[in-house]
Amino acid sequence: MKDISRRKVDNAGTTLIETLAAFTVLAAILAILFHIVNFSGTLRTQAVDAAHLDQMFQREVCKNDSSIDTSFVEITYYSREGGEAENELACGFWMVLDTEKTVLQKNYLGVSYDENGIKDNPPLFRMDNLGITVYTCRDNLIEEEKLPRPVMVSYHFNAPAP
Repeated sequence: MKDISRRKVDNAGTTLIETLAAFTVLAAILAILFHIVNFSGTLRTQAVDAAHLDQMFQREVCKNDSSIDTSFVEITYYSREGGEAENELACGFWMVLDTEKTVLQKNYLGVSYDENGIKDNPPLFRMDNLGITVYTCRDNLIEEEKLPRPVMVSYHFNAPAP
């Protein structure tokens, strides 16, 4: 029978270098976790601020143009003629007939056309009574927190009197 008491027992434990290496790895892991938590907190704050700013912007834009707070929302008008209002810019509107996706009817309203010719030169339709109103948010929070700028584009058509 073997004597168990004569077995060599290693009581050396961990060295100082092993302990320092373990603490270094732990510190690196904690630093990475801290940056992840800090970054996700910043993203959450920006998302909440952007949602709140967009909600305020939508509420302001839904008002009548004359009662909108112009220090918060910038309004730009575009029309075919331009220059009709102080903040109005000229622009032109044309629609092009998409002959690839449109089923054309021969002699529609008495107008005849050559199918090959119309595919090479699709007709242009000038839209004289179409205008655009662009609403742009001007809040300082956008630049400070690098938030997306809320913008709304509204198209309007003033049909001529029959």
